[in-house]
Amino acid sequence: MIQNLTVLENVEVVSNISKTPLKTDEILKAVGMFDKRYRFPKELSGGEQQRVSIARAVVKNPKLLLCDEPTGALDFLTSREILKLLQKVNEDFKTTILMITHNTAISHMAHRIYKIKNWRSYYFLQKYFVEFYKFFIISYTIIMVIGNIKKGVIFYAR
Repeated sequence: MIQNLTVLENVEVVSNISKTPLKTDEILKAVGMFDKRYRFPKELSGGEQQRVSIARAVVKNPKLLLCDEPTGALDFLTSREILKLLQKVNEDFKTTILMITHNTAISHMAHRIYKIKNWRSYYFLQKYFVEFYKFFIISYTIIMVIGNIKKGVIFYAR
């Protein structure tokens, strides 16, 4: 986030560069930040900053949302809120979500799980997830899929 812009301005900046943006107010309401839209990032908690980051990503109306450790620096309760929010984004806006995480507690969110060991499974996944995935491969990864590739996906790294 840009520190000298309000929450609203941070989301609008991204909205202005999108060809098919969603309504800023609608997104801020969806992520629970509408009431804090005139605050600056330094006035927000870590979880609130994460919500604004998600709003900035979603307002562009992407088909695919990549989340690298979206709950990594958050406490348990805030992490749960962010995961629920990502599920809501998937359901309400039909956004596919690819998430890398070390959090084993979220495996219940998956509809499918793929296991990757070293690079052997990379070529199998390449035709589904293309080149960008290679940056996320660790020595052992479990991929959890929410819905299908057109609806929602979560990557689980261990």
